Amino acid sequence: MDLLLSVLSFILVFLVSGNNLSASSGSIITSRMVRRHAGIAIYAIGCIFGLLFEGHLLSYGFNQIFHSVPGNLVAIPLLIGIIIFLITNKLRVPQSLSITFTTALMGIGFAFGDEINYLFAGSIILFWIIAGIASIALTIVSMRLSSAFIRKRDIWKSLRRIKLLLVIISFFTAFTLGANTFGLIMVSVTGYVSPYLIAVAIILGSAFASSGTLKRVGNDILPTRYLNALVSQSISVLLVEIGTLFSVPISNTQTYTASLYGATLSYDTKLFRRKPLIEMTFTWVGTALISFLAGYACIFMLVH
Repeated sequence: MDLLLSVLSFILVFLVSGNNLSASSGSIITSRMVRRHAGIAIYAIGCIFGLLFEGHLLSYGFNQIFHSVPGNLVAIPLLIGIIIFLITNKLRVPQSLSITFTTALMGIGFAFGDEINYLFAGSIILFWIIAGIASIALTIVSMRLSSAFIRKRDIWKSLRRIKLLLVIISFFTAFTLGANTFGLIMVSVTGYVSPYLIAVAIILGSAFASSGTLKRVGNDILPTRYLNALVSQSISVLLVEIGTLFSVPISNTQTYTASLYGATLSYDTKLFRRKPLIEMTFTWVGTALISFLAGYACIFMLVH
């Protein structure tokens, strides 16, 4: 069982690491602010630091939706996550492990009846909805205040500072991803899989599995601009860190995408491309339902 969980965890983290690079270092790579290998290094180091320093904070949330369920059954949501990611990677649609993995855990917990904290599970879903709305609202306000502030300053000095801040915030975006998303995987396989194996999967996934989604969020939804990327990622970091502190799994891709939408609404021009957002939204909702039903069905078949 240890070997099976190790293999499944490695594969899933490998896929997720490549998929989420775009939401962290995508803006600084596609804008050629840093070279691709430098952006990958910033991302991988940030994820590993977040995993090692804050990943344990997801333990409470995991136990509330997977309480007293046999630990070896975590292989089910791992396998579900892998299958869904293989499909969405092929479609070049950024996917959220936090949503997929968590809803699969909920499906398993629901199948066991009284082994799930329904209040906490409901609060997770509510937090996902609130986080999306908050991302949009906070970004609109922040973009307008930032734009007004920059217009009163030397544009070239402001640009240099924004570039520096964008590199820094890319690291912290990766840090929160490591703490929340990869932390959720780590606590789910604690006692079976070494966190260092997960760290290796992060490095390899970011290096070799990121080409399909690297430009998807940054360019297909909204053309990359330094200020909107900085504000969007900052809002995303804030919300994901809040989720981590309260042991709530939450998607970096979801908060970042919603923030980009908010950045678009702050402009007078029509830069926003709706089709990619609509595709991703339907994919996230659809895979959440599929993951839940798959987790429930697996336990139902095992029991009967």
